[in-house]
Amino acid sequence: MRRLWIACAFALAATSAFAQDPNTTLRVRAKGTGVPLSKVDVTVAGAKITSDPKGEVKVFVPAAGKGAVTFSRNGFVTLEVPFDDLRPPGEFDVFLYPTVGDDDVIIITGRKKPQVSRKTVSIEESRKIAPGGDPAQVVKLLPGVQQRGGGDGGFGNQFVVRGSGPRDSRYYIDGLEVPFIFHGIGNLSVIPAPLMSEVEFDAGGFGPEYGNATGGVITIRTVSEIPERPYTEFIVNIPFYSGLFHTRPLSEKESLTVGVRRSYIDAVIKAVLKRRNQEDGAEMTFVPYFADGQIVYLKKDDSGHTKITLLTATDGLKAAVPSDSFADEDGRISLAFSTAFANLGVERAGRIDREWRYVTTPQVFYIKSAADFVGNEFGSKLYVMRAPTEVTQRLSKDEELVFGVDPAYGAAKIDVSAIDFRPGDPTFDPEDAPKRTIESTVRFSTFSAWTGIDHRLVDVILTPGVRAHYNGQIKQTSVDPRLRGRYLLDDEHTLKAAVGQYSQSPDPGQASEEFGNSELTFTRSIHYVLGLETKWGDAWTTDVQTFYKTAKGAVTGHPEDRYDNEGSFRSRGAEVFIRRNLTGRLFGWLSYTYSKTEERDSDAEPFRDSRYDQTNVVNLVGSYKLTALWEIGSRYNHHTGDTRTPVADAVYNVNLDKYQARRVDGDEASERLPSYNALTLYGTKQFLFDTWKMALKFGMESYWPKPQIAGVGYNYDYSEEEESKGLTAIPFLELRGEL
Repeated sequence: MRRLWIACAFALAATSAFAQDPNTTLRVRAKGTGVPLSKVDVTVAGAKITSDPKGEVKVFVPAAGKGAVTFSRNGFVTLEVPFDDLRPPGEFDVFLYPTVGDDDVIIITGRKKPQVSRKTVSIEESRKIAPGGDPAQVVKLLPGVQQRGGGDGGFGNQFVVRGSGPRDSRYYIDGLEVPFIFHGIGNLSVIPAPLMSEVEFDAGGFGPEYGNATGGVITIRTVSEIPERPYTEFIVNIPFYSGLFHTRPLSEKESLTVGVRRSYIDAVIKAVLKRRNQEDGAEMTFVPYFADGQIVYLKKDDSGHTKITLLTATDGLKAAVPSDSFADEDGRISLAFSTAFANLGVERAGRIDREWRYVTTPQVFYIKSAADFVGNEFGSKLYVMRAPTEVTQRLSKDEELVFGVDPAYGAAKIDVSAIDFRPGDPTFDPEDAPKRTIESTVRFSTFSAWTGIDHRLVDVILTPGVRAHYNGQIKQTSVDPRLRGRYLLDDEHTLKAAVGQYSQSPDPGQASEEFGNSELTFTRSIHYVLGLETKWGDAWTTDVQTFYKTAKGAVTGHPEDRYDNEGSFRSRGAEVFIRRNLTGRLFGWLSYTYSKTEERDSDAEPFRDSRYDQTNVVNLVGSYKLTALWEIGSRYNHHTGDTRTPVADAVYNVNLDKYQARRVDGDEASERLPSYNALTLYGTKQFLFDTWKMALKFGMESYWPKPQIAGVGYNYDYSEEEESKGLTAIPFLELRGEL
């Protein structure tokens, strides 16, 4: 009987906690962001109520007595707050700490219609493992990609895809084309991570919507949703750069985003080299730098969105090293180069009706490049206006028709002030030779049109397409047919294949009468891809592909015509991609690429190893969440050593009083540097405050017990080789705040 009275009293007290008029308002929010949390179970004296979409809940808290209010929600640590901290009347903010996810729970992310060689990686996944935590950098860890000159810590803003050179790939931010997507140092792309929503990479066999590329295509999709609240992120990375990013809603359907970043590694390297030069008696400088900025205005409406985007970026390098050849008066070879661009575009995406949708991105972009090699100056300015437009009709669940056009007009101004190089003249001295100055403006226009259709035949989805391209500068047209297919063997296995032609125009300077050869034509490449995609449950997937591609009409140097289309190359290989899908704790993958790439300057020559050939490339990456606030990760990169052309011997030129190197025809790219290995280890610790948070990331980039060989030089008479070694490790420390 006594127990019954106690139970009844407890039930009565619990009921009265909510039956009485509420006297306390509780606002439940996430610790570190301040975001309101809905569907939080709030328990008072055994009675339970759930917070509303604003995170609010009204309860009755006794004016005296002991007790507590309990807050629980999936993904957050359960919290008990004593009545003494919530005495009425009043309004109180309650903050819940996040908890680490369950490793048995697979995080499902949306996926677009798959293509044969396309890899799509979410921003959440990319930030866990990508070099520098930059989502676009994750492309360097995918199969089919070779990196010249190193791995995470190497200098360079472009890469090689399935044997094709850096200029053979294309880079897009939404529909805006940019000349480069990676900064040369710092493991960064040209836009900050909070602005990105998705990263897509096509290694080959892509559809007719992309043209003027025989290599690969990288597309970064930016955020197209209005933020619920203002958001600010600042980054201080030692020793590379600092950055500031801010986005805010202007109304329910409008937002504005701005960002800016600037490196200071140039000042750090100057100080290090100054100390080293004083110790070694050398006179060497190496000063890389970069900067970028972004402004994005987004407006949503019932049919789609309008996005006005301004992107700017610059990359450069200044260097000087002691040398006996091509030296300045101070006995050093000096060089400097820089590339800067600005792109202003308007993306309009929307629906005409239930079946028809469109996207158009009129834009104008400007690219400025400059190079100075021992006083020889090369500069170019390029202006281009484009208006790519694509219309899609939805035919059924798995079928759609697409067609588009891309008119463009541009002008390139080229300035050269350099010596008239004559390598066959024994009396020619490049240090005293007179300079020749040339200025020229090249105007050009292009027009592209494409169409394709996804057609389903039972378990087979075929996508035939064709792209036509006209180049007004060389007055020629290319027509590229392409075919892709996917055969659903069962729920776990998909067989896929692609074949197609891909044409690429010569650069405006190469096809100009003043600097190049106006008789140049298109480079044409054929891609063949065959693959098998397998789902091993929810946690694991594999993608195995083989590829073979050829290219004819590649632009190469010519002693009389400056350039010709006599070059060709071929590349074949296989790729393995084993992926552990993102869970609450673990994420990562293994990618392996085997490839053989060969090239030649004319059909009369035998094929030789390409300067871009890397036989084996391995990337093993992973991230593990120890707790809600601690995360660790690592990357291992291995690739076969870069090819190089050795010096056969040297002769003493009495006219110039110096030794001159001689190379044997056919020895191009005949030797290799040692294989490259690098291990990167890093950890991240988050510090949560009520409405903002801070993350401290630290680690070691490109660690290896012994220095990697970055190149080979020679002494004054070329009798001895001198290896150029890279650093054994690059420590870093990064502080990121989110408000």
